[in-house]
Amino acid sequence: MLSRYFQKSCTLNKPPVAVVEHLSLAYIDEETSAKFKGPIQASFSEDIGNPLPKAWVETFGELGYPVSGDPFSGEAVGGYINAMNIHPTTKQRSHSGSAYYEPVQSRKNLQVITSASVEKLVLGRQDGQIVAQGVSYVKDGQTQTVLAAKEVILAAGVFNTPKLLELSGIGSASLLESLNIPVYIDNENVGENCKIIQTPDLVSRSTMASKPSMIWPDRTWLLSVQLWKTMQRIRAVRLRLVATSLAVSYPWSTFSLQMGRMT
Repeated sequence: MLSRYFQKSCTLNKPPVAVVEHLSLAYIDEETSAKFKGPIQASFSEDIGNPLPKAWVETFGELGYPVSGDPFSGEAVGGYINAMNIHPTTKQRSHSGSAYYEPVQSRKNLQVITSASVEKLVLGRQDGQIVAQGVSYVKDGQTQTVLAAKEVILAAGVFNTPKLLELSGIGSASLLESLNIPVYIDNENVGENCKIIQTPDLVSRSTMASKPSMIWPDRTWLLSVQLWKTMQRIRAVRLRLVATSLAVSYPWSTFSLQMGRMT
């Protein structure tokens, strides 16, 4: 249902053969990648001298969790290296500002209002249906309303989107009525079922420990062992780091390393 919108948002750029081999990107399906043709540019790091990504994928493979397919197809399980929103040519971060706003910022029919806080959607009835007619927002302490000629697009993120829907009168009727918010659409699912996915950290000082040094909940113990094995593999290739704090993020976890010198 949502796949076509993801495909419209970004373009997947396949890296050189050497990078494909280093990052174990054989999972990339050309037919799937061809469907992604949006403004945001997604690419992979071409630093084949970095042993961490290779160790990450190989460790999951040896533990019996190789990626089962192309993650961008929506049908994949296992450890893999994900693409980043980096332009493959300029090596600059590709984001909504550079991909969507900058190309059209000089349009006379475009107005961007900054330092404004949206309060709610302006809802009304049309042909027996509830429709969004505009937006109410606050700027410089003054409440203002903008009416739409065609449509209103609500894209406020995972938390603020349901918040604005509820403030607008779309949500659980019992909750909205208790807050004296007029109910336009009774939908008990709005604002519910949010799950926070916690990512465990593996922390080491000075040298790598011979075994995991942290006690993990049962359900995350397997993942902690996987992270530990990955770090042991990195130690085996004698990676030298001189730093006081280094954080490396990957799709499933964050390695937080605080150390002096590791050899």
